[in-house]
Amino acid sequence: MSRIVSRACLWFAIVWWGIWLGGQLFNALTVVPYFSANPPQSLAQWAQISSTSPVDFFLIFNPIWIVIALAVSLAQGWTSYGGGRGWVLGSLVAGLVSVIILAGWMAPTLDRLMHPQDATVSMVEFRATLSRWTVANWGRMVIGLEGL
Repeated sequence: MSRIVSRACLWFAIVWWGIWLGGQLFNALTVVPYFSANPPQSLAQWAQISSTSPVDFFLIFNPIWIVIALAVSLAQGWTSYGGGRGWVLGSLVAGLVSVIILAGWMAPTLDRLMHPQDATVSMVEFRATLSRWTVANWGRMVIGLEGL
């Protein structure tokens, strides 16, 4: 039974990596250019038309589910993986790094950009933060590709 659970979790992780990566690519190519076209107005408009908070979106479409599935898969099938264990561990590390970047900086930063509280932030600093966020988003996709 543990082997079945292990394989099912591994397949779930593989499928979720693919869905996540495809969604992130779509987001990076269509959504991010839209909301970063004319900051801060474009971000404020995006916040108004978005039905949910970006934090809610990032909680649902988060690689944490991949990390959990891979951890369960490894725990249930450690001996059955043999030499392939390193690949699963590598994917687990990639997912964990992606989760840390997302939860630790990307989601809170995007929320602050969409709902600015500090009027003293200069436009240069605002745009620099948005640019760093965009680069980090592409970097996270590269990490996800490594995990897949």
